[in-house]
Amino acid sequence: MLVLVNIEKIKNLRLKSGLTRHGLSIKAGLGKNAISQIENNQAGKCSLVRIKAIADALNVDSKELIIKEELK
Repeated sequence: MLVLVNIEKIKNLRLKSGLTRHGLSIKAGLGKNAISQIENNQAGKCSLVRIKAIADALNVDSKELIIKEELK
């Protein structure tokens, strides 16, 4: 499932946590460039699994990062 995400919120929370994009990707268990791809994606679409991993790494509820859920 893809979701529309609040890219600015992810970036702000990452910076507030003192993490680089690479640091957050490691903490979330994602690929090396995953956070860069998400933060640079103009549409803000991302898989729900990735958003849950990012939310866990940032210690927030994934609902805080999701603007809208989409079908497939």
